[in-house]
Amino acid sequence: MALSLIGIAAWGTGAAAQSLSGVYGGENCPYRLTFRGADVVYVQFLAGGKVMQELPGQYKVDGDRVAMTAPSWGAVFTQRANALETPAMGKTMVCTKLSDVALAQIACDQFGSTYNTGNMCFDTRPIPVTPTHDGDRFGDTSEAKGGSGWRPDQSQGAVELPWGTPNTARGTPNTARRVRRTTKASVTPSPVLLLLKVSRSGRTIEATVMFPSDVDEFTDAAVHMAKSLKWRSALKHGEAVEAFVVWEFRVATAIGFITVNVTQGGTVPFANVYIDQVYIGAPPVLNYMVMAGLHTILANWVGGGKSDTVQVDSGATVVKSYVAPQH
Repeated sequence: MALSLIGIAAWGTGAAAQSLSGVYGGENCPYRLTFRGADVVYVQFLAGGKVMQELPGQYKVDGDRVAMTAPSWGAVFTQRANALETPAMGKTMVCTKLSDVALAQIACDQFGSTYNTGNMCFDTRPIPVTPTHDGDRFGDTSEAKGGSGWRPDQSQGAVELPWGTPNTARGTPNTARRVRRTTKASVTPSPVLLLLKVSRSGRTIEATVMFPSDVDEFTDAAVHMAKSLKWRSALKHGEAVEAFVVWEFRVATAIGFITVNVTQGGTVPFANVYIDQVYIGAPPVLNYMVMAGLHTILANWVGGGKSDTVQVDSGATVVKSYVAPQH
């Protein structure tokens, strides 16, 4: 960003220039002011605790007055001990100098190139405990392959999701590991790179697209899948903490299908079908797409039900037919 600064006239008696250091902010300050060198300040504008804009600027100290300017912004503060004060909307706005502990917390609340430097934020990063590229294995991730405009080393791991054939089960699957295909079958989407924020309890609480796929629907499916993942939480000194991870989502290379039929006296009764503990819909469930591996099937109806664990090989279709007894 080009830096266009407003000149600051010399004040006072012409005393030697003074400088500030450190970072100023706090709950009652809508800015985060980072002073660097004799006259450089970086101004971050905050809203709801998040940085909305960052501007490079300059400052000048004259006695207890600190004048700051940046493109389309300027303010004059009064320095009092370890705080900067300025009038704002009939009140006094106070920006206090932040401690090392507070700065560490800020550094861990935002993802950047220096995130978790020296294990500042966590000692061990989050690890997925939801089935990933193998349907019968947990906590298993594969190495990232990279995508359009980004390198494999920018990702900390990868997960796969089925793509290429529509699920035709009745109802809408409530899971991101199985998605409805809306693009042409000849298109293989490029991988998606997501920035994920994982809670202390091991849930994805934020999913931000860093690099999208060349197929919009696959990007949407990746975000949906990311929000449904469960994680082993990051740890700092043995305690669970929130953490950011960068993860690749790509098309599964090994997929299969499950078909489930339920009959009762030659008709289809009212029943519910679950695959991997996720409600799929009423029977028949036809060619439901899953990743190759072990999967659980549960069909229940009035007065009973049936469950199975099946192995689905790549490219294969497993058909399970159940007969509900007549009453």
